[in-house]
Amino acid sequence: MSISSRKLYNEIQTLKRRIRALKASKATTLNELTDVTYSSGDLTITDLDTVVAGSLTIDSSGDITLDADGGEIFFHDGDAQQGVLKMDTSNKFILSSSISTNDMYLMSGRDIFLDAAGGDVKVTGNVSGSAKGIFTTGLVTAGPLNVTGSATINNGYIATHKSSSLASAGDKFGNILIAGLSTGASVAAGNLVYLNSSKQWNRTAAGDGANAGDIHFIGIATTTTPHTHGVMTQGLYSLNTSYVSGSISAGGIFDVGQQVYIHPHISGSFTTLIPSGSGEIVRVVGHAIDASIIYFNPSPDYIEI
Repeated sequence: MSISSRKLYNEIQTLKRRIRALKASKATTLNELTDVTYSSGDLTITDLDTVVAGSLTIDSSGDITLDADGGEIFFHDGDAQQGVLKMDTSNKFILSSSISTNDMYLMSGRDIFLDAAGGDVKVTGNVSGSAKGIFTTGLVTAGPLNVTGSATINNGYIATHKSSSLASAGDKFGNILIAGLSTGASVAAGNLVYLNSSKQWNRTAAGDGANAGDIHFIGIATTTTPHTHGVMTQGLYSLNTSYVSGSISAGGIFDVGQQVYIHPHISGSFTTLIPSGSGEIVRVVGHAIDASIIYFNPSPDYIEI
C-alpha cells in the first residue's frame, strides 16, 4: 500500500469512528455535537472549513451579516477565484475582479444610482458607453473633458472655472480648435496667432501690416504646432509674462480688469495699452483677469489708426 493510499485509509477509518460515535451518542440537539453550539439564536461551528452542497439557499427574515476578520470575502467558480470584496486598512471598501482580463458589470433593467452621500464619485480610468450619463448637480474634471460625439448642455453651462487654478504659464480652460495645414517659424505656446490664406498659423502684431490680425481668425497657440495640437478660441489662459505688457513700467504685467489688445510691435504678444501709432490695428481680444491671465474672447471688429 502506497503512502497516499495509507493516508486515505486512515482518514476513512477516522471518519467511520466519528460516525459510530455520533450514532452512539444519539444526539438529539445541535449542542450535543462536540464542535457545534447553538445558543440564543447563534449557531457556532468551530471546525468548519467548507460547506459542500448542491443549490444552497440562505433565507433570513432579518439581516444577514458576513463577518470576515481577514477583511476579504472571495468568490470562486470551481477552484478559480473570480472576484473579491475587500476592506483594507485605509478605510476603502473594494469590489474587484480577480482576473485582469475580465470585465465587471453593474447591470440594471432601469437606472443605476451612484450616491456618495455628500462626497464625490471619482473615476480614475476612462468612461465610455452607448447610453447616457446624467449629472444633476454638475460635472467636475481635473483634466480635459473629451467628447468624441455630440454633447448637450441642458442649462446652457459648459463648465465653471477658477482663474486661481491656473498655477503656471500654459495652464488653460476653454475651447480648442484644430485647423490649418502648417505653422510658421518661431511660434511658441501662448503666442497670439492668426490663420492666413495658405492655412498657416503665424504670430500677429497690430503694427505689422499683413500680419496685423485685423480681418483674420485668431487664437492662442497651445503648442509650437497649433495646426496639429490646436489654438484656444475662447477661454482662460495663463500667459508667459514675456508675451504680456501694460501700463506698468516693469512690463510683463497686465492692467487687471482692462481690455486686452493685439500688441502693436512684439509679434504674438498681448497688451492692455491701446495701440496708438499710425496704421496700427486696434482689436480687442479679451480681458485681463490677473497679471498674466487673459479671458480670451476676441472681437471680430477692429479699427485702424
